[in-house]
Amino acid sequence: MHPRQPINIAVLAALLSSTAANAATPWYPRYGDEILFQVYRQNEPVGFYHQRFSGDGERWQTRIAMELEIDWWLWQYNYRYEATEQWQGDQLTQLEVLIDRNGDQTRYQLGPGDPSLGSGSEQILPTHHYNPAVLTASRVFNTIDWEVNRVTIEPLETATVSTGVSSLSATRFRYDGELDQVESWYDEQGRWVGLRFRDQSGAQVEFRCVVCANEGSHE
Repeated sequence: MHPRQPINIAVLAALLSSTAANAATPWYPRYGDEILFQVYRQNEPVGFYHQRFSGDGERWQTRIAMELEIDWWLWQYNYRYEATEQWQGDQLTQLEVLIDRNGDQTRYQLGPGDPSLGSGSEQILPTHHYNPAVLTASRVFNTIDWEVNRVTIEPLETATVSTGVSSLSATRFRYDGELDQVESWYDEQGRWVGLRFRDQSGAQVEFRCVVCANEGSHE
């Protein structure tokens, strides 16, 4: 991802103003049926992040699976993450997460009415990034630490991002606050097309798009 030009303020304003109207169906037709990223750590491939969508605009769900395998000398780390979001219209009604670290499993679940998810216009979105409505949020639900984080999300420059099929212009957003050192990219249609952050050891982790812009059979 290489900086190309200063951010287009008009494009950014249009993107942010459209998020509320599109929140009921943030996954269609923006993404089609799925999103797929290859995950790199210190510029070496270590796994994948895959997200699938099903249902309709009123009742729908999304399932996420991520698997990472890191080998360093005699040390090996296997990480598996699974999540399911259940939605009714633009309201998240249920969130389930399974995290497996070298066979040590942790399960979490939030159900309808749980204050951790908020409600209505005060809804708190999970840190799954695909919904661009998060760009106007001051709080997010961290699905790794299982707590609400206060954040400030700042737009930076535009960049050229590879989508696995072609390349497109996307805006880089930076998180500050209780969830920092996270950068996420969105194209002009509000599709999530890239992610970069530091893991607990300080190593850089990057999500590079393989399928994320609905350029193939889902158009």
